[in-house]
Amino acid sequence: MSKKSNSSKRYTAEFKRDAIGLARSSDKTVTEVARDLGVSPEGLRGWVKQDSVRWCRVLRRRLPPRTTRTRPARQSFTAAACRASRVVSRRDF
Repeated sequence: MSKKSNSSKRYTAEFKRDAIGLARSSDKTVTEVARDLGVSPEGLRGWVKQDSVRWCRVLRRRLPPRTTRTRPARQSFTAAACRASRVVSRRDF
């Protein structure tokens, strides 16, 4: 009887970036991309989700400071961009 290892695999940041890029640019589902790369689909989905959150935070920091006049435009642009990044990561749900 074989035992499963309790230690999880560690992947480099470069591998994760490449996997995320492949998952977003490919016509395949996240599950198919994960299978091709030999990683778990849940792990790849987590990486894509973390990257989307990170991207939204960076985007919010790069926008001009909030003022009374720019707040609605800034909020709607940021919200739309973040929703778009989530749609890409949910392609196969």
